[in-house]
Amino acid sequence: MKAGFKLGNTLGRVHKGRDTFWMRGREVSSITREKLSIAHTGKRVSDLTKEKLRIINTGKKHSEETLEKMRASQQKVVLEGRRILPIVRMFGVENPQWKGGVTPANKIIRKSAKYDLWRMSVFIKDDRACVWCGSRKDIEADHIQPFALFPVLRFAIDNGRTLCHDCHRKTVTYGNKKHYV
Repeated sequence: MKAGFKLGNTLGRVHKGRDTFWMRGREVSSITREKLSIAHTGKRVSDLTKEKLRIINTGKKHSEETLEKMRASQQKVVLEGRRILPIVRMFGVENPQWKGGVTPANKIIRKSAKYDLWRMSVFIKDDRACVWCGSRKDIEADHIQPFALFPVLRFAIDNGRTLCHDCHRKTVTYGNKKHYV
């Protein structure tokens, strides 16, 4: 325990979420204001606070200068004081973090519309219920023959079955288990 503090003594301590009476109405320096701005960036506001702000700001109009600043901020993304490419140009080759199309083929296939259609077809075939236990909660489409080893059967509806998450984890082909086949 720190020297000068006794158990139960709260003098001099600032409690999270409580307004400090000695700061009310005081002017703060621009440096302090900047530090507070950084500290509060990204923090969520409660629904009650949002409602209070909505009531306070109802009927108020932004000045033309403020509107112009808002328009400018939507045109670019600012990160640590330097200008980044406009938001609309942040995809594919135009993105500064582009690595030359190195997304694995597995990920591309599993995010495709064809794969979604296969999943839905398997669910319909099995009446949206686990074929092992009959549960209808947390259902997943499982490849009977492994996705990685049998590329020809990836989209074959007969190679799919509907399993709940618990039953799917019990299969020998679940996840990265290498002892199957």
